[in-house]
Parts: sequence; structure tokens; C-alpha cells
Amino acid sequence: MSTDGHVEQPKKGFTESDDPGAGQWVMIVDTENADTPTVLLGTGAVPVAIPLGTSDAVETPAQITVNQNNYTFVTGVGFLASTFDRLSTDASRDITGFDSTGITAVQLRKKLINVGSFDLVLKHDDGASDLANRILIPGGADLIMAPNDAVDIMYDVTSSRWRVV
Repeated sequence: MSTDGHVEQPKKGFTESDDPGAGQWVMIVDTENADTPTVLLGTGAVPVAIPLGTSDAVETPAQITVNQNNYTFVTGVGFLASTFDRLSTDASRDITGFDSTGITAVQLRKKLINVGSFDLVLKHDDGASDLANRILIPGGADLIMAPNDAVDIMYDVTSSRWRVV
């Protein structure tokens, strides 16, 4: 297990004895549906299996109040498990990249929705974020998300970048 509480490679199937421990998690592949990556969240009692980016889970993180580099949505596996992420800002704000910690074996897809009253700007391949956290945008230009705009992103593990798709 790595220092951030997860294993680097997925494993097939799990049992209650595989509980990684409270506050830790392990990525698995469901034995009944091998195409569905799942996060096994350690609870300290019985592990909880969360489909990885395949559910209709919605996260609404705290309002963004400063420009963000290596932006982390939530602590733990919430970002990995959620499909829809509702973002808001207190003014026009930039995101230069998203924290990709823990994404090692799947092509994670997410939908970002600007639910605020101000623009949210996704910055193309911006050096302010770590290389593996940067966003690649078609056309090589920044993407301005106006209020109520939505965009699909995916983490490309081959090129180690987020991509607007």
C-alpha cells in the first residue's frame, strides 16, 4: 500500500477480509463485471465498494475563492467515485489542473458543471500545475465555462493528462 492509502494496481474481486483499514482505499475490478473499476473504501468495519466514475454520484465542493493549481475536489475517494462535480466561484477563477493522485489504472471520466454566477476558466497545459495534473484542451486554448456550462473531462493514464472530451 502506498503512503496515500491506496495500492498502485487494481486487484480482482474482494472480500470483507480485504478491508484496507479506516481512511484508506484500494482500487479493484469487480469479478462479476470486469469492466467496472471500483474503489474499495476502508471503513474500519466492513469495506464499502464505490463504482469508480460510473455512478450518478454528485459532489458539490466548497466555492472556489482563489485561482487553483493541482485542484483537489474533496478529500478521500469522493472525486474518484463521483461522476458529476458542481463547481462555483466568487469571481472569475482559473483552474490550471486537477489532482490526479490515485488514478493509476483506469480512464476516469467526469462532468464538470459551473453552478456559480461567474466564469470558471480551465487553463490549457498550464505550468502552474504539476505535469500529471494539467489539462489538455482541443485547439490548445483555455476553456471559459460560463455560468451553467458543463464540460466532460477524462484522465488519460497513457499521456498522464486530463483531457477535455
